[in-house]
Amino acid sequence: MPSGAEYEGKIVSYDWNGLVNLWSQIESGNTPGWDSGKALLNVVFQITTLQLRLYHDLSLYSYRRAV
Repeated sequence: MPSGAEYEGKIVSYDWNGLVNLWSQIESGNTPGWDSGKALLNVVFQITTLQLRLYHDLSLYSYRRAV
């Protein structure tokens, strides 16, 4: 069984398309290479991370334009 750090290392390499594909696998109940529940947990983690990064980048962009 992979460790949490190994799962994290795996999921951070996924781009949006990779996450969408993994989500489809989760919906179909076929997530090879992922233990039960770990794919969903890590998809949620990575999507949240990407959304926060996007929000931060957009906020910084808006701030710079206002200054």
